[in-house]
Amino acid sequence: MGGRGKLDHVYKLYSSPAMVVDNTATTFDPNAEIPPDDWTQQPARYTDLNEPVLSTLDPSQPAQPHFPILNPPDSAAVQGFEIDNPPGVTATQPAPMPVQWLYQLKDGSLVSPTGGDGQSVTFDSTVVTTANPIVGRVAFWTDDETAKVNINTASQGCFWDIPLGNTAAERGGRRGYHPGADSRHGPGPRRQPSGSQ
Repeated sequence: MGGRGKLDHVYKLYSSPAMVVDNTATTFDPNAEIPPDDWTQQPARYTDLNEPVLSTLDPSQPAQPHFPILNPPDSAAVQGFEIDNPPGVTATQPAPMPVQWLYQLKDGSLVSPTGGDGQSVTFDSTVVTTANPIVGRVAFWTDDETAKVNINTASQGCFWDIPLGNTAAERGGRRGYHPGADSRHGPGPRRQPSGSQ
């Protein structure tokens, strides 16, 4: 962390048996979170959020894969993005997004399997009971984009929107808020000082 602070807790943005890790007690190891190579053979423990659906609009044509999150051919067009041999990659699924199932109990709590081979799983019998059985399961992966700057709302005091009134700012009287305006004005602290390179 370079003197800026100490990592106390890790909050995971994907379904995991431990959603929050106390880093003061246990050191978080992101490599330990990578699913095993045979995760596709463990459907009771893992699922692929990017599993393609084969379909076609024209019955005379062969079915084509449709990916719900990341279309692998499209990823080549994104500068700086690459898929680097993830676990479970196949010729028909070059962009898997494996995550673990969390099982929901009748009381709303979430539990993870404590054993099993992945084809079937077992649970702590003191937690999963006949009075509090499993009623569903969920798996998720969240992308956190809160660090992005939205130039439409990051202006100083007045964000740009569709003009709704007859004010100087909405007529273009304030520079830096409308397309084509001098880019040296706004959005404030995110710009370089004049004369800097």
